Amino acid sequence: ILLLMSVGAIAQQPLETRKLVMELVWVPETKAHIFTIGGVGFTSVALLRKFLGEQPAGTVVEWNPGCVRIGGEPLLSSEKELNEFRTYLEERNIKLVLVPSG
Repeated sequence: ILLLMSVGAIAQQPLETRKLVMELVWVPETKAHIFTIGGVGFTSVALLRKFLGEQPAGTVVEWNPGCVRIGGEPLLSSEKELNEFRTYLEERNIKLVLVPSG
């Protein structure tokens, strides 16, 4: 009986929030940017959105893009594109935390 009570108590505890750290990497050989999360690379915003859209509700995506730009960075070069990306995540109850640089 004690075991069943313990399992029930664990089931009632809130799950730990899943946190993903996202980076934007410049690949000089291909002159392209890729997003990475935990060692997995995404060559487009569409592929990144697909991956993140499959994450559980409550997931937090932390992104610290820094302040150095070379031009043409996906999501960072267009306020509209970044807002649409954020809205896409919010609709799935996924929070984007954009760490301010400076």
